[in-house]
Amino acid sequence: PLACGGTHPRSGVRLLGPGTLEEIFAVQADGIDRVLGRRIRFGTGFGLHCDDTPVGVNERTFWWAGWGGSMCVVDVENRLVVAYVMNRMLGDDDLRAARVVFAAHAARAAAT
Repeated sequence: PLACGGTHPRSGVRLLGPGTLEEIFAVQADGIDRVLGRRIRFGTGFGLHCDDTPVGVNERTFWWAGWGGSMCVVDVENRLVVAYVMNRMLGDDDLRAARVVFAAHAARAAAT
């Protein structure tokens, strides 16, 4: 529903109002994260796409990740959600989730 503007795609039931979804994209902070040591743009409750942390392929993408590499990315523009969980934690340079996200975008682009 988040990738579909807050509305369930089959039933049409609205789970989030348009204003709630837009609030996610309201930038709350934009700068160097003191824990991760890199720039992250924060919306309300989620990370937002930025050039320094390129999660997703457009400005209508929000995301969050967990320790060890799990990640969920919501691309509202392309109506795409990708969630990744792993069964083995690796270091900070683990790119498995990013590879899955970009492969999903590539597959969607190839199908359209």
